[in-house]
Amino acid sequence: MPPTPTLTPVPNPTAVVNLPLDVISKLTQRDPSPNWAERWTTIGTLALVVTAIVAGVFTYFGIRQARGIQHAQTFLEISRRWNEEKFRQGRIRIRNFYDVNKNPEDVTAELLALKANNEEQYWQSLMTLEFFEIVAMNIRYNAITFEMVYELMGSTVCLYWKMLSDHIEKKKISEPESKNFYIEFKTLAARIAEIKHISETEENKYLKRWKIRRARRRRAL
Repeated sequence: MPPTPTLTPVPNPTAVVNLPLDVISKLTQRDPSPNWAERWTTIGTLALVVTAIVAGVFTYFGIRQARGIQHAQTFLEISRRWNEEKFRQGRIRIRNFYDVNKNPEDVTAELLALKANNEEQYWQSLMTLEFFEIVAMNIRYNAITFEMVYELMGSTVCLYWKMLSDHIEKKKISEPESKNFYIEFKTLAARIAEIKHISETEENKYLKRWKIRRARRRRAL
């Protein structure tokens, strides 16, 4: 009869090892306060965050200041252009055409007659259109602000659009490919006229403020 094999007992994985209390205390004890390396890492991170915020603030105000200087320089150049002798003569000529009957169609007729008789003066007169189109384009591309133009020459923009609108619309009819002919000038005049109308007619100050902000953001279509 073969011998019966002796079974080796397998240790129970769930058995609890009995350790002295002082050993367990040392193994489980944790330092509640961070060490100095952790402290300096935290301080360094906070310092970087604060430095980045301060740098961002200074950069923001620097950009605003630089943009303000750019706006002032651009508007100064526009003012110089406004006072050029040939440009002034062209504006006076248009005003004289309009002031006879206060009729934009008369301005168109006079300009066409001027083109046939004195083409140089005709093109000098059309410098007015180019001027206001350039002003409107500068606003659109943030070279100057709408507020600058509105405060200093808002009524003038609307007046010259009124005088020259008939000429522009008839030019579009004769040249269908030029559907955006002086569209920026037209949009600028419309924005200014709308704001003036809102300011004069809207009694609710909150609604007036909202409508004016909306009109100021208008863009050419």
